[in-house]
Amino acid sequence: MSTTDPNQQPHLLSLKVMRLSRPSFAKRIPLYHENDETLVGDAALDLMAANDITRLDRIPDFGLTDLLALPASFGNIYLGETFSSYLCINNESQLPVQEVGIKAELQTTSQRFMLVDTIGIGAASAPASRTSPAQSTTSLASVAATGSNRVSLLPTQSITHITHHEIKELGAHILVCSIHYSHNGQRRHFRKFYKFNVLNPLAVKTKVNTVIDGRVFLEAQITNLMTEGMWLEKIRFEAAEGFTFQDLNVNVGLHDTALDAATGQGTERGPLLAPQETIQTLYVLTPKPVSGVFSPTGPLVESVADPSTAETTPIRALLSPHLGHLSLSWQTPLSSGRLQTSQLSRKPLPLRPVTVLLSQVPSCITIETPFLITLRVRNNTQERLEALIGVEGLLVFGAAKWQCEVDNAGWCEKVLKCLCVQGGNVGIRCTVSCRGDEWAEDVGEVYVEQPNARASHAYGGVPGGSLI
Repeated sequence: MSTTDPNQQPHLLSLKVMRLSRPSFAKRIPLYHENDETLVGDAALDLMAANDITRLDRIPDFGLTDLLALPASFGNIYLGETFSSYLCINNESQLPVQEVGIKAELQTTSQRFMLVDTIGIGAASAPASRTSPAQSTTSLASVAATGSNRVSLLPTQSITHITHHEIKELGAHILVCSIHYSHNGQRRHFRKFYKFNVLNPLAVKTKVNTVIDGRVFLEAQITNLMTEGMWLEKIRFEAAEGFTFQDLNVNVGLHDTALDAATGQGTERGPLLAPQETIQTLYVLTPKPVSGVFSPTGPLVESVADPSTAETTPIRALLSPHLGHLSLSWQTPLSSGRLQTSQLSRKPLPLRPVTVLLSQVPSCITIETPFLITLRVRNNTQERLEALIGVEGLLVFGAAKWQCEVDNAGWCEKVLKCLCVQGGNVGIRCTVSCRGDEWAEDVGEVYVEQPNARASHAYGGVPGGSLI
């Protein structure tokens, strides 16, 4: 007498998995013809058009209908979207089954996420419903009240689960579904695997320009990598600690920029982007002024200067490679999503042991008229330093170079009487010699007015010299 292994017999249950997504309007190919009774087949064509349920009454030859159609394939799923799945367990046999349970988890290359688990008692499960030919959707509240998450299915009955999970990783994802049930005291189970790949919806490229006063101009280029158009619902930039920012995308015409009342950050409503189309946004970041400097070997320390008269650019902001991140949200005809970029970074400026800043300069300067400027020499280290400072671009009364001593994490100022012998924009450049190293720094520029056409070569000198 031969026996058949129960595990080799066909399973009594079947599992159907469908991705839930928004429907779209069904398309049609209209049949164009002239409304002329003398033409052969005109009546047949009119009858065919009248019986076409996809035909619009007001616009009979339009390519879209008023009917909704579900996607014919799984389609693409992108980072930041919500993956919604419909799991249906159906009893396709003529025999009743008991203790039906399902366990579904989403596996990535690094993590596992439990979507639904009705196999273990007391395990959290997704909302479920049971259907039969003579009965509409029935809640399983009575089953949950008994302390068991498993159910019994009569022939042709089914149980469904709907799961939602926000996609936060790129690459391959595997939906693993395990079905457990029993029949005549025999426990059986089977597993099914559904693999899909998560794509990147956007590409963000940045360009960074840093000016001498510490301001940073950040340009972000956002490209649509989807196969369909998207509407950028929100573009919000959040600056890193130590920076304030200004959104420069207000008057570009295509965007509507507002201020988020809850966060105080810029919120930009972007345009519709076609596939592979790029939008550019621009922000200017300004370091927050503090009365202290940052030492590479220590924390932020207070300056020895009077905080009421010193508003210096914080060294912490100059050294920081992080600028902030972008928060994006979008809408497509079939889905919506959101994501946040990683920290947008830059290459920090090289920090010298001594920094020279143009502290004070007159608002109006006339050619060949003496004026005063104030230079501030800042020590960026925790050691007392001696530096030799020179000025180029201006004629300086007295010595063109002077030596100064700056305490650790402090600064000193030097007032110079200068003269300009050329009009227009004149750049001020300082040469610094410290610790056996020499370098030059552009500290700023001034605008020199020319009230008359007097010759400017009477002094016979060149900019950068000195007057006695």
